[in-house]
Amino acid sequence: MSEPTPSTSEPGLPEAAAWTMLLAEGLELAKASVALPRDPEGDAWRASIAPLLECEAVRHALERLAAIAPEERALARDLAAVSVRRAAGELDRIWRGREMPEELLAAAEAADRAVARSVYSDLRLLRLGRDRSSIWMPDWPEADRWLAAATERGGTFAAMAPGTLILPGSPVAWWTGPSGPALPEELAGSCEIEAGGRPLQVYRKLDDAGRFTGDLVADLEALPPGMPLVVPRILDGERLGDPPYQSERWRSMQEAALAGRDPAALPLREEPVDTRA
Repeated sequence: MSEPTPSTSEPGLPEAAAWTMLLAEGLELAKASVALPRDPEGDAWRASIAPLLECEAVRHALERLAAIAPEERALARDLAAVSVRRAAGELDRIWRGREMPEELLAAAEAADRAVARSVYSDLRLLRLGRDRSSIWMPDWPEADRWLAAATERGGTFAAMAPGTLILPGSPVAWWTGPSGPALPEELAGSCEIEAGGRPLQVYRKLDDAGRFTGDLVADLEALPPGMPLVVPRILDGERLGDPPYQSERWRSMQEAALAGRDPAALPLREEPVDTRA
């Protein structure tokens, strides 16, 4: 699958259209502020325009974080977090003792959510083709070598553990940056790489007897019932851990949970992803 063309826009700044929209919003707010009543609430709204625009500017800028060199993104995220905390604190100060309007709360929450999600900018998701048969996750030695380098450059990586049964259409792994680890032969010939989007988790459903009944694909932030299969290994350069079982043992445990059932009979369902900035 071809990779998206890198942006040539100024690093850290929103795209021209988004920036123009942000300026237009600022002008509309400035015009509206003139008509606000000269009372405590009107004064609070006027004072809120600057921190509101700061929240919006950070949110738009983080949408273009992938345009920055990978080694500079951690600092950009830190600066964005400082800006959002400052703006949110200013809004709290301005509206202390009064109920903050829903529009301002939503803007601050959206900016805070954008900061939290920015660690997944420039995400690549590896998915088993929907027209393929189920396969068992192979050993992936190149991933371990990639992780060692990602610890220094601030990468993010998650993958199913070796020995995991992968259903057709299921996410298998995801990482940040266009250059992920070289794929083992079993995955290279059967998987597709999707650029952008959100990190996904796969939850394996079991019945009361511990037998597999199917998989659910959901946003990483969702927490539906089930056994999570995608193991986060590193987040922004910080190692998180390794799969809990050796591949042979893990596969034998799953084969027992299949209870002789054909994997082709197991359904895979995917929930809508929350794409709010």
